[in-house]
Amino acid sequence: MKEFIKNLFVGNWQYKLLAIFASFALWYYVASGQTLTINITVPVQLDNFPANMKITNRMINSVELQLAGRRDIINNLTRNSLKVKIDMKKAVEGKNIYTINQKNIKGLIRGIEINNISPYQVEIVLEKTYGEKAEQ
Repeated sequence: MKEFIKNLFVGNWQYKLLAIFASFALWYYVASGQTLTINITVPVQLDNFPANMKITNRMINSVELQLAGRRDIINNLTRNSLKVKIDMKKAVEGKNIYTINQKNIKGLIRGIEINNISPYQVEIVLEKTYGEKAEQ
């Protein structure tokens, strides 16, 4: 009986060690390949803001994104790594509506899909300033 138990654990130890490594590699492949969906709130950043303008409406300063991707990639994301950038180079006085899409989202890692953007538009109402310091 003692010989049987010794043979069970120690006999052919190379194959048993290989089986343990193979099972770990397979487990890691399956676990990291799972698709995960998360909601993350990211800040809105205004680029090229006109110097002679100020915002007169209550503008949103964050957007909620629903992202999907492999678990290992999603786990590496942080709120600070993503930003929604709006280029205001062509902004005019009055109402400006900007649609948010994938090209506005900076810091997105390859392999992550955007399922939803909420809100998908940002409305910014601008007014000219005369001698005042512009607000952002």
